[in-house]
Amino acid sequence: MGWLTATPEHKVDDKAEPWPFTRGGFYEAKGIDPPSVDLDAGQYLLSAMIEMGAVERDGMGNMLPLRWETLWAYAQATGDLAEPWEFRAIRTMSEAFINGAHSGIHPASIPPVEREEYADLLHDED
Repeated sequence: MGWLTATPEHKVDDKAEPWPFTRGGFYEAKGIDPPSVDLDAGQYLLSAMIEMGAVERDGMGNMLPLRWETLWAYAQATGDLAEPWEFRAIRTMSEAFINGAHSGIHPASIPPVEREEYADLLHDED
């Protein structure tokens, strides 16, 4: 998901400029379904992360993973989370969101859900 929120940079007169749209916006503009994973279970965890905002921001606007306090407050307010593994899973998902958003800035970045398919290109083993 984070990868789809990224706005890739491209060079214009040797100066890095962002694309006029996010990666997700590109797929939407072209009428193409973005790369995604079908969830057999755990959709409620993804929904909870999105409802909490997926990430938090520091004073400089940098993305940070959802704080434990945020997860706890959400669980208390909604009753949707009760098990420790659910908190850890959402925290890990938030970290992955940030990693995807950062990697999506690079123009040649491969969608995270397709990286296994391209593993031989990413990890050239001689």
